[in-house]
Amino acid sequence: MKRFNEKLLQKHTMKNNIKLAIAIIFIALQSCGSKKIILQDKLPKVDDDELFAALDSISQSVPEFLSARIDTKFSDKKQSQSFKIALKIDKDDAIHTLMTFAGIPLITAKVTQDSVSISNKKDKCYIAESLTFFKEQFGIDFTYKNMEELLLGRPLNYNSTQKYYHINDPYNYIVATQKKLEDNGKLLIAYHLSTDLKQLKRVEITSFVDKTTISINYPEYHIDPLFSAPKIIDTEITTQKNKINLFMSFDKVELNTPKDMIIIIPESYARCK
Repeated sequence: MKRFNEKLLQKHTMKNNIKLAIAIIFIALQSCGSKKIILQDKLPKVDDDELFAALDSISQSVPEFLSARIDTKFSDKKQSQSFKIALKIDKDDAIHTLMTFAGIPLITAKVTQDSVSISNKKDKCYIAESLTFFKEQFGIDFTYKNMEELLLGRPLNYNSTQKYYHINDPYNYIVATQKKLEDNGKLLIAYHLSTDLKQLKRVEITSFVDKTTISINYPEYHIDPLFSAPKIIDTEITTQKNKINLFMSFDKVELNTPKDMIIIIPESYARCK
């Protein structure tokens, strides 16, 4: 009888633990980056297949070329700065940025499928690295495709062959998935869709291995018949060593008009330390 009671207790405890884990994940998805409770109406019910099809459609809506001007605010544990960025994105090829402070162009950067090049006019130095640069500097392992997805308001790390799940929430349309990493770790990714299922509202990523969380909010879009480009991107990245906030307000968005993407590194520049 004692052994039977112990087994019953273990079974009951396991069920409670599973329920608790599900509850924690659900609460985390709802509360990440939100400190206020906002009352809202329940959304109409939507079939899982319709949600998955909407996410897939958003992922495929990408312009061949995009340029924009961005008012930017960046902060982490070491610094806080405001500056402007001239952005150019050539689909699947390169991302080019020109950063200006007080109207003075100081930093030019170019990211390709396998490299990062930065020319720093202020300190007269340069950076020429592989994409591991982002992991080493900020603790986040971003690919070129991830950067395009973030800047264009596309589902980060989306893969049509991945298995996705509908998170039942009467006030939000949420699709989630888990992605296995090369180091046997996992990413939990949740995509919050707009009420008309045409844009992303938020993407939330949790890495259980390095305890990194990323929350990317898209509260407004520039609506265009060809492509809906983000008007505001509000990103928070929390790692074990740092907390990064990046707020970007887009203006003068232009689509499918290719422009030169040049980065010049003078021979007199030394490597940035």
